[in-house]
This record gives sequence, C-alpha cells and structure tokens, in this order.
Amino acid sequence: MKQVAIMAVAQNIDMRVMYRFKECIRKSNPSVSYDVYLLGSKKLRKKGPFNKSKLLNRGIKKLVPMGYEVIIQADIDLVVPPGIIDETHRFAMTGKICFYNCHRRIDPEQLPRLPEEYDKMDWKKYLKFEKEAANGCWNGIQSKYWYDTGGYNENMIEWGKEDDDWRRRAHRFGKVGFKNHSRFCLIHVNHPQRTKDCRKRNRQCEIRALNKGKWNWLT
Repeated sequence: MKQVAIMAVAQNIDMRVMYRFKECIRKSNPSVSYDVYLLGSKKLRKKGPFNKSKLLNRGIKKLVPMGYEVIIQADIDLVVPPGIIDETHRFAMTGKICFYNCHRRIDPEQLPRLPEEYDKMDWKKYLKFEKEAANGCWNGIQSKYWYDTGGYNENMIEWGKEDDDWRRRAHRFGKVGFKNHSRFCLIHVNHPQRTKDCRKRNRQCEIRALNKGKWNWLT
C-alpha cells in the first residue's frame, strides 16, 4: 500500500484542471509513494446542489480503510511546490495535522504554462507574493486520526466556510496540532469567486451546529 492518498473534490471537474493538478503533483517529485483521488459531483446533480462537505466526508470514509499512512485533503485548483508532500507526510506521522494556511492566490497569466512548464516555476519569486489565509485547502492527517476531526459540516452546501468550521472543530476535538508553512509557496490559481449568499448561509449553519453541540459528521 502506498504511503499517501491525496484527495480533492470539485463540481463538474474540468479535465484540464484535473490534468494540471495531477501532473503538477507528479512533477513535484515527492519521495513518498502516493495515489491521487478526484471526486466529482455529476452523479449528485439531480439530488440537490453541490455539497463539497458531503463529498469530502465520503472520500474520507472511502480512504481510511484502505490503509494509507496519511490522507491529504487538497483543493483541486492548487499548484503544489516541491517538498510539501514529503513535509506533510513527515509532520502528520508525528500524530498531528499538517495544516497549511498561507498560500498565494495568483492569476493564471502570471504562471508558466502548466503542467508542461512546471520545472520553470520560480518558487522564490512566488514566496514574495502577498500571503492569503486559507483555512482548509491543504490538510494532511494520519488516516487513523481523520475521524477525530469530526469531518465536514454537511449542512453547508456548495463551498465556503466549511473549511473554517472544520479547522475550529478539528482543533477542539481531535488529538491533533497544526503547523503553518512559510517556506513552501502553495499556489491557488485565481478563479471566479464563490457567492456571498452561500458563505452567509454556511456561516449560519456553523452557528447552529455550535449551538446544538453537533460536530461529528463522520459517524
């Protein structure tokens, strides 16, 4: 069995974005063995709106029994730098979450052609770009500890705020710790922003869950 599973979910995953994500990971040349799992939502369209949280929980439940040492939850629009997968695995194996929360949001035209020109990336240059706090875009945890975090709030539809909610609950209930990386430039390729109405609704879901004391979505 390979050491790491890298999981990402998206609505109607674009083939080019999927290819870029997987190939950039391959070209980052991790020393640990890994598999990539991409979960889409096409089969769920007739049953209601896209639910990122539900898909993430479904992926966790699928991957935990498969025997990977570490499961990394990632966003599909990320470009990962060399070394971050190895560092995530190393830190997660100490029994803690490797939690990344200072990526750089960069417009596509400021990047080389990806993934074909991945080896031309100037990572030191991108480290100088303004950091953006991002709660939940890259999380590596030992498989046996994923359930301790409680998973993602499935009352939150579409996307937005589910990562903030997850981070807070994981820190409170899980036997985990957090690590911020400043020497790795995790790139989030710019794309159209989520709707404010969705984020507002999901914030209300988070407050209701807090008031009711409900936090475990992986049972």
